[in-house]
Amino acid sequence: MKPIKIFTFPAFKTFNKLANHLENRTINSPLPILEISEKLGKGNILALDIYNDISVILVSGHFKNDLLLHLITNVENPLNFIYNYNTPFDYKHGNNNTWRELDQFQHAIISNSPKTNTKVKLKANKLYYSYIISISKAVYLNNRNYCTQTVADYLKIIFEEKDSTPDFFHNGTYNLQIANILKEINLQNFSSFEHHIFLEAKIHELINQHLLQYKRDIDNSANTSNLFSYEVKAIHTAAVYIQNHMDEIKTVEQVARYVGLNSNKLQRGFNQLFNISVNSFIRNARMSKAEELLINSEETVCQIVSKIGLNSNSYFSKLFKEKFKVSPSQFRIKNRTVS
Repeated sequence: MKPIKIFTFPAFKTFNKLANHLENRTINSPLPILEISEKLGKGNILALDIYNDISVILVSGHFKNDLLLHLITNVENPLNFIYNYNTPFDYKHGNNNTWRELDQFQHAIISNSPKTNTKVKLKANKLYYSYIISISKAVYLNNRNYCTQTVADYLKIIFEEKDSTPDFFHNGTYNLQIANILKEINLQNFSSFEHHIFLEAKIHELINQHLLQYKRDIDNSANTSNLFSYEVKAIHTAAVYIQNHMDEIKTVEQVARYVGLNSNKLQRGFNQLFNISVNSFIRNARMSKAEELLINSEETVCQIVSKIGLNSNSYFSKLFKEKFKVSPSQFRIKNRTVS
């Protein structure tokens, strides 16, 4: 299998190279998005440079043949964030001959020199939704008037930019907050300048989540109660179930039974992966849905209360005011006036 060279920084080199190699065509969009040809598979590839310090390669789709990607960078001491939303894939970093698997919902952080690149294997007919975000560390810190002396101690090993700094590699744990952010990034919907700004904001949000997860990973390195892969997937299923069936949910035990976990394991999983309890997640989901309905529908407050699974208008108003600092009626009037 001949490797395909992909420049993770700058991304525009990848855009042109993949367009030729994979017989892709450019989608009519303000973003550099390639459509995978039907001959080779189906899906899209985003290759985006944000200013002069961040590049993003995002693959969404499948290929009809196995692919070996050779990720190359043109900057000194780049910092790479990798995440996998669905099908596990194998990757290898630097001179290490060991292939590692990046599981569903798992993240990794790699800091290396241009001489130590990363290889990724994608299997035929498997659906992938994965990305690599590359940062030019020196430019990134300089653009934000930071120096390594002001960076938190636990991040210095990542952001150190001296030539003598050894390669850094972190095969991290699972993160479902990143998965939720990725769900908001639908490349099919990017058709305006506003969407471009939205995507840039989400990329920064993803970087922040990687760094927060790295902190949690090293803080919990001695913790023996880490979740198994099947438990992470069950918790993700629980989160989706809550968002889609909030009007039916009465207890945490009901959600736990639906995904096949006991209530204690579900609670620990939500605390570990979302940093909140199951009840808090349900409450946040209900308030977000109520916010959406108040802005975009003509349904009454009473109808909205029923639709999000609550029984009391006064209790709903109390929760809503705690989150948004105004009553539901005032919120609707204010946002209708603005729009």
